[in-house]
Amino acid sequence: MSNYRRQLGDWGEKLALKYLEKIGYKILDQKWQTREGEIDLIALDQGTFVFIEVKTRRSNRFGYPAEAISKNKQSKIIKCIESYLVKNHLAQNIQIRLDVILIKLDKNKAQLQHLKNPVENCS
Repeated sequence: MSNYRRQLGDWGEKLALKYLEKIGYKILDQKWQTREGEIDLIALDQGTFVFIEVKTRRSNRFGYPAEAISKNKQSKIIKCIESYLVKNHLAQNIQIRLDVILIKLDKNKAQLQHLKNPVENCS
């Protein structure tokens, strides 16, 4: 991944983190990594563990941000969530959710869209 793309992604994740804190989420972890991949943000929202994928784009040249979350990517995220739950000894009956935050830069203005649980079979 190029330095520019990494910086753009990091910037988007910071923007998403600030947004989530502002709406009352408690951030538990950032850039949590396993062999399967990475979870951008992990938070608590009123007792629900929320795993957040952040996608940031400057243009639609390579598709809309939501299009970057393929079935393969969804599968990797779900495996990461399972690893997190096992590693942290969290009970099977806890509430979990996968959220996606899409950030599109348009004329240096960020447009943020928060999708709650857009992936089936996650909770």
